[in-house]
Amino acid sequence: MSSKIELSLYNAISLESEHFPQCQCNKAHSGPRCLTITPSDPESCKKAQKWIKRSKFPQDPKSTYHKLVRMALNEPNNNQVALDASRTCSQVEYFASGSGRQAMIRLISAFCIYSPVLGYVQGMNYIVAALLWHATEFEAFWLFVVLIEDFELRDNFLPGFPGLKKHAHIVDFLINNHIPRLYTHFLNLSVSVELFATDWFLTLFCKNVPIQFSGYVLKHFFRQGWIFFYKLCLEILVRLCDKILLARTFAEILVYFKPQDHSVKQWKVFMKNLEKGRDKGNWKKIVKSASVQDIDENFLYYLSHNANNVLENLDEI
Repeated sequence: MSSKIELSLYNAISLESEHFPQCQCNKAHSGPRCLTITPSDPESCKKAQKWIKRSKFPQDPKSTYHKLVRMALNEPNNNQVALDASRTCSQVEYFASGSGRQAMIRLISAFCIYSPVLGYVQGMNYIVAALLWHATEFEAFWLFVVLIEDFELRDNFLPGFPGLKKHAHIVDFLINNHIPRLYTHFLNLSVSVELFATDWFLTLFCKNVPIQFSGYVLKHFFRQGWIFFYKLCLEILVRLCDKILLARTFAEILVYFKPQDHSVKQWKVFMKNLEKGRDKGNWKKIVKSASVQDIDENFLYYLSHNANNVLENLDEI
């Protein structure tokens, strides 16, 4: 095991104290001044505390997490975890080096012990980073477990990616019913949902939304689960529809879905494309608009629960 990985795993209890949530959710406003609440010990932000209240953690979750991290010390080094951690949110100083990256490696390594059959799959790293942005390390770990187990995120990472197929099928259905012009355009250009939305499914938009705004997405996902996710997919597609309809190749379409290099300039272009009427697109407004999308939620629940049967029947045709 390399010295860097050993450092990030060794003495989990003392090292965990180096990780503090980096969000600004706990700012207290008083008149024109803005004071940041900085506890003496790491503390999850008020958003994350609400997610935690809705989640079921094991008894003594902190101690259990530390045991998992210690057990990870005895496992062979997972070079892919270290490599992906170095690439995750690399434009953010906290994750580019130091405590953020170390916490990410520890958390993912602990998860590999907790769920050895599933282990680590690329895409998890962005969700872990977003959770660490808002929560303490051990609470971010258990929130990630809740997403994997209770929100069925596991299905996205299983062999054959059954979750990806299901979610793509549902988003495809929504496009056909709510944006038929776009659906026809995609058919004409042989563009499938998986071609542009795989990152959305694998990372819950945590790769596509700057980490500073990830809390807006996670807030609603912990409330509504995949129903909100489908609404957000549809909201983004509605906002991009007129521009995409002018594209004549998949390469031209792809430009509208994500920044080319995640630079500040490209993010500005990306957000400019997401503007809607007088709404100067920002993620808070986009997420709020998505949350009130006029979609039959009961039918979405039905479609989600029966999607696997539908896909099995399609495979047999």
